[in-house]
Amino acid sequence: MTMHFRILAVLVTALAAMFAYSPLARADTIPFEQAYTDIKNTESALPVPAPLQSINMGTFDAATGAFDGLTTEIEIINGKPVKIVPQVFINAVNARLVFAIRNSTQNVRVGVSGVGSVTVIAGRTSASIDVGRIRSATWSITSGTKSHFDQLTIKRPAFIGAGAFTIPALPVAVVYDPPQDPTRSNSVVFTRTQSVSTTLGFSLRKGTSTTVPAVNPTFSSLTRFQSLLTGASTAVKAAGHPTIGSALDTINAKLGSAQRNVTTTEDDTSTIRRSFTFSEARGCGLDAGQPHLGPGHSDIVVYLRNVRVVWFDDGTSTKLLVLGTGPQDCVTIDQLRSGVADLDPRAAAGLIALDPFAGSLGGDTPIASNPRYLGLTGIGLLPGILSTVQYTQQVVVENSQVETSTKVVSDDLSPGLLAIIGVGPTEKQQVVSTLAVTTSATTTDSTTISTELTARTLLDGVRTELAVFYDRSFGTIAFQDATP
Repeated sequence: MTMHFRILAVLVTALAAMFAYSPLARADTIPFEQAYTDIKNTESALPVPAPLQSINMGTFDAATGAFDGLTTEIEIINGKPVKIVPQVFINAVNARLVFAIRNSTQNVRVGVSGVGSVTVIAGRTSASIDVGRIRSATWSITSGTKSHFDQLTIKRPAFIGAGAFTIPALPVAVVYDPPQDPTRSNSVVFTRTQSVSTTLGFSLRKGTSTTVPAVNPTFSSLTRFQSLLTGASTAVKAAGHPTIGSALDTINAKLGSAQRNVTTTEDDTSTIRRSFTFSEARGCGLDAGQPHLGPGHSDIVVYLRNVRVVWFDDGTSTKLLVLGTGPQDCVTIDQLRSGVADLDPRAAAGLIALDPFAGSLGGDTPIASNPRYLGLTGIGLLPGILSTVQYTQQVVVENSQVETSTKVVSDDLSPGLLAIIGVGPTEKQQVVSTLAVTTSATTTDSTTISTELTARTLLDGVRTELAVFYDRSFGTIAFQDATP
C-alpha cells in the first residue's frame, strides 16, 4: 500500500468518525440530498483556479553566480532606502518555481526555506521546485561556490472555490478474519459504538457581606464618637458658631483613631445539571454456519455508501464537511472481488487495497515492518481449549463552554449627626451584595471500537500461535499464523 493511500484511509476514517454516526448530523432543516444538489448546482458559478502554475524566476549563471530575473531591489523613498521584494500573482492553488541555468559544470541545487530542495546534475538547463501554497518564498540557488539568495512574494486569489462531491464508498474499518482451525470456525466480531453526551448546567450564587465597626455595649466606640463630633462641628459652624465648632474639632483631633471591623458573610450557591446521552452500536461478522476462509478472503470491510462532502477553500487550506451518507455496509474481500457488493469497480478496488492480506501472499503477507501496524502480545492456542480475546479502542472528544455573569453592588454607609435621634445609619458600615449566574454546556463524543476473537488451535492436537497487530488506521486487530 502506498503512503498516499494510507493517508487517504486515515482521513476518510476520521471523517466518518466525526460525522457519519452523529445524530446531530441528521438535524438538517432540509433533506441532505436536496442540500447537496443545490450546492452542486452552484459550482458552475464558482470558477476554480488551476491546480498548479509555474513561475519563471529568471536565469542563473553557474559560472559567475550572477542571476538575472525576479530579484529584490533597493529604492530610495523619501531619502531612505527601502527593500522592494518582487511580487507575482498566480491564478492557481499551488506554485512551482522554475529557474533557467547556463554554464553549469557542476550540480545545481535549488532550495526554498520551509519547503526543501532539489538538485539537478551538471549540464541541465533548468531546475524547478514545487512550493505548494506558500505566500512568501525565501530561496537560494547554488552551484559549487557560486550562489544567489533572494525572496519572492506569491499572491493568489482570495477565494479558491467551493462545491460538493460524492465518495462512493468511504471505509470505516477493516475487520481481519483470523487464521482458521480445521473446522473453519475461528471468528472475529466487530462492534463500533458511537455515543454523544450533552450536559447542561445552571448555577446561581448569592452572597452578602456586611462590614461594621465592633460595637461596645456600654460606651460608644472611638470611631462613632469621632463621627458624632465631626457631624456636630459641621452643624454648629453652619449655624454661626465657629468657636464651638473649632473646639469640637480640637477634641476630635486629640482622641487619635482606632477601628475594629466585624465582617459577616452569607453565601448561597445552588446548581442544577442535566445530562443527555445518545448511543448507537453497530457490528458485523459472518453469519453463523458460514465457513471462514481466513485472511485475505473473509476479511470484512465496513464502509459508508455515497458520502456527500461539501468543500471550501479560502486560499490557505481546504475544509471538508460531511453533509450526509447512505447506508453502512459490511462486505467481505471475496464479495468485493465478485461484484456482490454492487459497487463501482474502482471503488471496490480501493477498498480491497486497504487489506494487505488481499495480495498474492494472502495471510502470509509480512506486515510487521509496515508502519500502519503495531505488534501486540501474541496468543497461544492449545488443543481442547477455546480462546477468546477482546480488544477495545476508545476515542473521546470533549467540548466545554462555561459562561458566568456576576453583579456586585457595594453600599458605603456612614453615621451622621442625625443618628443621635435615630435618623440614618447609626454606625459606619459597608454592605456588598454579589449575584453570580453560571451556565455551562459540555458535549462529549465517544467512539468505541471493539474486536472480539474466538479461536481454536490451527491444527488438531497441536499447539499453535497467533501473531497480533493493531491497525493504527482503523483501530482494529489483524492476526497471523506465527507458528514456526
